[in-house]
Amino acid sequence: MKHESENKKSAHSPSRPSPLASHQARIECALVIFAKAPIPGEVKTRLCPPLTPDEAATLHGSFVLDMLERSKLAVAKLQLPFHRYLACSPSSELVFFKIMEERQNVHLLDQVGEDLGQRMHRTSVDLFAKGYKQVIIVGTDVPTLPLSVYQEAFALLGRSDVVLGPALDGGYY
Repeated sequence: MKHESENKKSAHSPSRPSPLASHQARIECALVIFAKAPIPGEVKTRLCPPLTPDEAATLHGSFVLDMLERSKLAVAKLQLPFHRYLACSPSSELVFFKIMEERQNVHLLDQVGEDLGQRMHRTSVDLFAKGYKQVIIVGTDVPTLPLSVYQEAFALLGRSDVVLGPALDGGYY
């Protein structure tokens, strides 16, 4: 998505310096992974049964890690100019997310809003206000998303306001 900057509360984690303030100021694209904390009974509930709530939470945590690894590969292997963010729910202060921040070198932000649409909008507005020109948002249910999709989305955002990809389950990414 592209959007003009709006003055809103910063979405960036206060514990880390702003990536746009660093020597990489030329990076104008934020890649955001929306993720819920892997809390048993709160994630992947449609998989229970046959999975237990603990197994479903473990699977979800693996999906989050897989998406972080894929996004890291997209930046490194394809040399895509992204700053990576993990949009956390219910809070970026949870230990799981702090571990991901440290191990994956990803910036954390909280999801703000009543529904997914509001949370995606708020995240985009906050990142545009920080100076990003492009924001790419993906969820955690597409851990096998080909790296080329990140590259294609980045290229398409150079000439489009919004890029949506059709998911096999009828949804979108």
